[in-house]
Amino acid sequence: MSALLDHIQNQQTRAMHLEYILEAAETLDIEGLAPKAVLSLIITARSIACELNAALDSSALPKEGEPA
Repeated sequence: MSALLDHIQNQQTRAMHLEYILEAAETLDIEGLAPKAVLSLIITARSIACELNAALDSSALPKEGEPA
């Protein structure tokens, strides 16, 4: 698989993890459970979102022939 496809797959996996984290935070929040855990999940989600944003910037994409 090319470096670009590997890179895209990695970002898709991170996005999936982000979705799971947000789902967990939403569920806990709706149930009124573990507010400190909800805050921790939000902080983690924001960090992943920032990483995704940076990784998908065109300047961060792997160049042809580079490893992922």
